[in-house]
Amino acid sequence: MRWRVNREFPVLLASAAPVTIAFSWQHVIASLGDDSVSYLTLARYLSPLSSDALAAPWAKHHANFPPLFPLFLAFTGGTYSLLAAHLAVGVCALGALCLVYLYAERHLGGPRRGALVALLFLLTPSAWVSVRGILSEPLFLALSLAALVFHERHLAMDRGKAALLAFGALMAAAYITRIAGIALIAG
Repeated sequence: MRWRVNREFPVLLASAAPVTIAFSWQHVIASLGDDSVSYLTLARYLSPLSSDALAAPWAKHHANFPPLFPLFLAFTGGTYSLLAAHLAVGVCALGALCLVYLYAERHLGGPRRGALVALLFLLTPSAWVSVRGILSEPLFLALSLAALVFHERHLAMDRGKAALLAFGALMAAAYITRIAGIALIAG
């Protein structure tokens, strides 16, 4: 099935993008009560681009967090720039919105219905709370939905070993973003 785009979703995305970027545009940590500091500490410790001797003693206290999101922060400049970290999370949220649309469009039988689900998703508090902090939820949602969409588009048609490897890579990426990704693997 092709990705059918109507004009509603591009308008929705064009409206959501500047709002998401503006919502993400901050040079400070939104909360000390969430996992933002833990992810930033791990990003500094795991970064191959620079080293932080002060992060090393603290990294073991945050070793329970999967490594993909901190590495993502390291490679997008979010290790030392809170603005870059927040914007990286915002871009992940926009990617997740596109995948919410794709998944809903396929399951509800049309692009308008997919756009409606994407709009309803934007109206939920979770769509915005997880973007406020430097958190892995938007990346996890994008990777999880990417795995599900890929499965339905490629594996359902038995497209061979390369498709299986790509699907496995998406599932593994979701798992090493958040431990909850085990549901994709176990399911």
